[in-house]
Amino acid sequence: MKLIRLLCTVITLIVLSGCTGCISIPWITGNSSFNSIDTELVTPPPLTKTAVIVPLFGTVSEKWAIDAEKALQDPKNDLVVLWIESPGGSVTETLLLTHKLLAFQKKYNKPIYIYSERILASGAYWVAAAFNKIIVSPAGHVGSIGVYMIRADYSKFYEKEGIKYNIIASDSTKIMGHPATPMESWEHAYWQRSISTSHVRFMKHVWDYRGDKLIDAYKFRHLRDVTTRLDSLQVVSEFRMIANGSLYGANNAVLAGLADDIKYFDDFVKMLQADGFNVITEDGKRIDAFYPLTNADTIKKRAQQKAWDNLNAVHREK
Repeated sequence: MKLIRLLCTVITLIVLSGCTGCISIPWITGNSSFNSIDTELVTPPPLTKTAVIVPLFGTVSEKWAIDAEKALQDPKNDLVVLWIESPGGSVTETLLLTHKLLAFQKKYNKPIYIYSERILASGAYWVAAAFNKIIVSPAGHVGSIGVYMIRADYSKFYEKEGIKYNIIASDSTKIMGHPATPMESWEHAYWQRSISTSHVRFMKHVWDYRGDKLIDAYKFRHLRDVTTRLDSLQVVSEFRMIANGSLYGANNAVLAGLADDIKYFDDFVKMLQADGFNVITEDGKRIDAFYPLTNADTIKKRAQQKAWDNLNAVHREK
């Protein structure tokens, strides 16, 4: 009896609320099934395209272009994802690598995404900024837009040890940076100008490729449009503050406009599959969740970790 009363009460409430069209009750409407609910089943799209993941670990190297080109020139690959774990590298290697990657992308006319789980910093971020999309894991760190150099000075040590270097040069600038000579104020100014120039170049590079995304991020942060010249100057000013050499966690990187999305690797794979991509390794193995790291990949990761530890040691010494 209690069950019958409960059913009657539910039916009465549904009728009184005018919701008889919300659900089909067979013994009232005469329907034999609950067909009045418009249930749309989400069917995964067919995997008609291919995305290849190319791991690039360690300090930035021009040699990375070799693996990238192999992936780009393979006709079965429609999208190339450069999985980068790197604290950066030298200005020279960074410029040469980025130039080659952009040339290869233009030659083979394929999009390049960047993915990073842990670290995408300095020269590695310079490389990443030039391409279509940057996705990082929730554990990742992004940025470090800046340049630095170390100028060793062992002159006091040599003096203490009784070692004297007699350096003969055509000009004083010829021996700039020699560890046996102390750094004079004019030399410091010279290197500072060089570093500042490289930093400006770095910021311009990021702005050239991600300017629209940096502006959108600014509009989101301030909940206002960029319409006046003063607004534009404010956007640039805030970007300069962001590009101060700091590393940003994943959320702040997206908020600043330095990255586009946050995904763990398996979720990133699912995202690609939802876009119709069959995700594979460099040797053609299908990836359904996590990348199957080989011994060579492990060695690369160890090199990346060593480079990262060295970078941290340098900052601690400062």
